[in-house]
Amino acid sequence: MQDYVIQFSMDDVIGILESAPVRPDLVSGITIAQIMNRAPMAHLSIERALKSLLLRNGLDIKQPEHRHHNLHTHLKTLRKCDADTAEYLDSAFDAAVQFYGLNPNCSELNHLGSLSIYLSTTGTDAAFQTMRYWELDQSPDELVGRMWLPIHLEFLRALREVYLSGDRARNRTVVDRVEMSVRQAMSSAIDLAYAPGSVRETEVKAYIAWLRTHASFRCALTEAVRSRFRFGNEFMNQVVAQAYSHLQQSRDPAVLYLTERVDVLPRQSRDVIPGVEWIGPIKERHGRVSTPSGHCLGFIDRSADGVWHITPMRDGAVGVAARAETQTDARCYLAQLLSAPANLTIGELPTTARLIGEEHSRIQLNHLQDLVEHATNEQVISRSHKLEFWSTDHAIEVGHEITVEVRDGHQTNIIHVLEGQVSDVEDHVVYVVGHDYLVLATPGDPGDSAPDDDN
Repeated sequence: MQDYVIQFSMDDVIGILESAPVRPDLVSGITIAQIMNRAPMAHLSIERALKSLLLRNGLDIKQPEHRHHNLHTHLKTLRKCDADTAEYLDSAFDAAVQFYGLNPNCSELNHLGSLSIYLSTTGTDAAFQTMRYWELDQSPDELVGRMWLPIHLEFLRALREVYLSGDRARNRTVVDRVEMSVRQAMSSAIDLAYAPGSVRETEVKAYIAWLRTHASFRCALTEAVRSRFRFGNEFMNQVVAQAYSHLQQSRDPAVLYLTERVDVLPRQSRDVIPGVEWIGPIKERHGRVSTPSGHCLGFIDRSADGVWHITPMRDGAVGVAARAETQTDARCYLAQLLSAPANLTIGELPTTARLIGEEHSRIQLNHLQDLVEHATNEQVISRSHKLEFWSTDHAIEVGHEITVEVRDGHQTNIIHVLEGQVSDVEDHVVYVVGHDYLVLATPGDPGDSAPDDDN
């Protein structure tokens, strides 16, 4: 009955942590509060499980030397009386650190070098009391920076595996669990059912043959996602897309992490590479990406696994829009997303330049300076338009007659044209009084070589 209660305690805490994951907030105190609300719960559940294992091995856990909250000491005691279990817990921890792409050789993550080191940092009695009695006027930033709830959760899952497996061999880790989830999603009996001699039989067998060319189901999923589900025939693409969508609804944080980790941008065009200004004490961690003229395109953040999270400035920071393997790809993505090449005619001189702005708004109306002019027998509407150029070397001056042509949005054959006279120039910002209209693109128009995916 005691084992049943301990197992229920672990399952209950695992369920709570999975159903209410920490959601980082711009207000750091809110993020810290979420961690401090959850970590003591995980700590106590781990403590109960370790003490129960000690009890199984004949120790009297009511003795003073065991009546404390130091997980590191409990694990150290377990090593002496049950080395096999401790060895399995070590391997499960190492697998979790590797799965989440955490590098213990990095100075910021060296406490993840082993389970013992991790618990001696985040699982001490002092750490537990700090989490338990945290108040708003405290600043436990160092502890929070070293606390990894997914790792706590995987340690708890490993302890649960000990209880479930009994004396049988224990080798299941996060890698095995996630692989099983991916395999189940990609091998649905309904999707793979077919009648002998049917077209579906050929499609299913082709799909199975494709799966067998990969070392794991996770590798197959990664290839499919990064190809934007254009790796095989229509049936194969649809099956894996549905499987991926199903995995994205999982409650398992490790499965959700995999779905995010495999969904990174392909290599981006290097036509233009905006600059970056590093913010904060850690170099190349959080950066502000800007054009040569100083216009902020957005922010890039390197996570602990080395992936760059990209937050574009679209009427303010609106959350992560994409992830990239490299810093350069992250910066170039912002350039491609929030700017576009344009054809210009200044007077009679043709040239090219790059305009800043979101799709459909790279030629912006300046509503404060709208004008209406009357021509013979008809009304011609002339309005003030605002253009923001990539840099200040556009060579445009007040009084110039100008024509601007820029693709109106992504994956479109519509060109937005502006014709008029320059009324004002403020560094990289140019104001043009004139009229704009849309035309169909012809070969050679700007943007015809743009990639056909959502780069």
